[in-house]
Amino acid sequence: MIARAGLTEILLTEDTAAMIDLEISEGVAFITMNTPATRNALNNELADQFVQACEAADRDRSVGAAVIGGAGGTFCSGAERGAQLWSLRRRHRDET
Repeated sequence: MIARAGLTEILLTEDTAAMIDLEISEGVAFITMNTPATRNALNNELADQFVQACEAADRDRSVGAAVIGGAGGTFCSGAERGAQLWSLRRRHRDET
């Protein structure tokens, strides 16, 4: 589910808090991984929300560019230890 507040969209699932912030301003989508406690390490939930943010930006006809960043001074420390990131593989496989 995407909650919208002004120009800011925050992606939320029913069971979890937002891990990705999406702000669209003047034709630019700012996608920010927002789990600084783990240095924005990827796991399935973060990956799913990241894909949702990219898809939301892609659907918005005003967006011509995207800037991807990470909160807390770290872009992304890589995959969370032990994470399998099945969601990205599954989504890609389903679309091909």
